[in-house]
Amino acid sequence: MFNSNMDTNTTNSMEQTKNSASDEFSSFIDKLEQLWDKVHMEEFMREERRQQISNFHRKLLSDLLTGEDKLVTEVGVHIVEYRNAVNGLNQLLCEPLFDESAYLPGSVSLLEALNVECKRLTKRRDQGFKVQKELFDTYELACKRLGEQPENVDGLNERFLSASELEALRIRVAELKRILNERLQKLFQYQSEAIKIYDIIHHAFHSCSDGS
Repeated sequence: MFNSNMDTNTTNSMEQTKNSASDEFSSFIDKLEQLWDKVHMEEFMREERRQQISNFHRKLLSDLLTGEDKLVTEVGVHIVEYRNAVNGLNQLLCEPLFDESAYLPGSVSLLEALNVECKRLTKRRDQGFKVQKELFDTYELACKRLGEQPENVDGLNERFLSASELEALRIRVAELKRILNERLQKLFQYQSEAIKIYDIIHHAFHSCSDGS
């Protein structure tokens, strides 16, 4: 029922456009004839101008048709491109394939829907990569501060790490932070003891100097 009404509305609109264009062109020619009448233009001159107008009109319509044909071709090409991109992102994100059944095949509405879906999935992908990249950067920094060589993670910027890989990386980061904190605490302890020893020596030195 919906498609039937849409087809009827489209047909009516198309007929109105055709009739309007025909009326406007006829009115345009009539006005030209009136202008030519004012100067009593001879028929052969009028015919030359009519031919020029006809050629111009034909070229204009041909250019418009070529442009619209290019548009239709590009819509089809972009649909394929976006469909491939969306399918690839769905696989990466483990999401179900995009449902195209609500859109007419090859339609502009399908292209727009795929474009919106591609942007949504791309944003989610980038956010996911950002989170795991930040975690790996934290891991690298902890290794650097401890003088250790970080292990490489294959496909860090090309795939999502599995839950087990992420958990293992988090555990490793926590362990490195624990080791780093222990070393810092020992360092602070050594510094504190060194200061105490220095104070004792310094105090003893001054005591001896005062006694002499």
